[in-house]
Amino acid sequence: MREIFGNEHSVATHSLYDVSGCFKLAFIAMNLAILEAIEEDDRKLHGVDFNIRKGGQHMNLIPLLLGHQEEKVVMKLTAVVADNGGDERLKKVGESQSQLAKEHDVGFKFNMVKMELAEMMCKSLRCDGDESLVVNFSFKLYQMLD
Repeated sequence: MREIFGNEHSVATHSLYDVSGCFKLAFIAMNLAILEAIEEDDRKLHGVDFNIRKGGQHMNLIPLLLGHQEEKVVMKLTAVVADNGGDERLKKVGESQSQLAKEHDVGFKFNMVKMELAEMMCKSLRCDGDESLVVNFSFKLYQMLD
């Protein structure tokens, strides 16, 4: 199975995302569903992303959070990655997301957790009990065990 869903498959899938408006619309719909799901009095949102790439899927969510809540919202974003490098790239993603959040007066914290999907435990994601939790499995759900 690993050969079928290897790096070549991942690159092809992301290339499709880059050229297809359907994938971008899907991320916009995902962000609107997140806004609809969180309660008006929720002030903390924790996004767990298993395939953050450049973080583009969150670029629309951060500004929307400001208009959705009466008080300041804090968003924590946790990128879950396999231990295969890319720390500098992820650091840049976190910095760009943090800058966007600052521009829109949304509190923001970026975490990176290195682990394989099979090793994942709730506490390793650093979730707090008072956070609304949202998870992005796009392009990774096929790898999850039944």
